[in-house]
Amino acid sequence: MELAGLARSFESIPRGALVLPIVEGDQDPIERPFTHFWAYGVIRRGWFSPYLMDTAGETPMRIMYDSYTPDGFWFHVYDEPPDWKQVQSDYEYVMAYDVPRFSEALAGIGDRIYSFDALEVYRVRKLTDGGIRKDSGSVGEH
Repeated sequence: MELAGLARSFESIPRGALVLPIVEGDQDPIERPFTHFWAYGVIRRGWFSPYLMDTAGETPMRIMYDSYTPDGFWFHVYDEPPDWKQVQSDYEYVMAYDVPRFSEALAGIGDRIYSFDALEVYRVRKLTDGGIRKDSGSVGEH
C-alpha cells in the first residue's frame, strides 16, 4: 500500500527535526495523499515544518523559528527552484515528493536516506567553517 511506504519514511527522520517538505501538484487527498500526509511527522514525531501557521489570538501555538520558505511553497508549484543554500542553512531534512527535477540539487546539499515511489528523503549536510560536513552516522544517530 502506498501510504505504508510513505509512513515508513518517518522512521528515517528523528524526533524534533527541522523538515522542509517540497511537494508539487494539486491538493486532492485521494489522488495525491502525500500533499499533506507528511504533516503526520509534525503530529507524531514533533518535527518543525514551515507549513505550520500561527495567528496571534487565534491559534494555540506560536512559531518561534524563522526559516526560509521557498517561492511556490504555499501553492505546491515551483516555477523557480528553491534557494538550496538557504535550505541547507535552515533545515536538517528535506522530504521531496514528485519533484525529480530537484534530485540532483538535493544530492548536492544532502544525502538521500530514504526513497519510495515518488518520495525522496534527504538528510541535509550542514555548512561548517566554510566547507560542507558530511554526516558519517547512520539513520537514527543524533
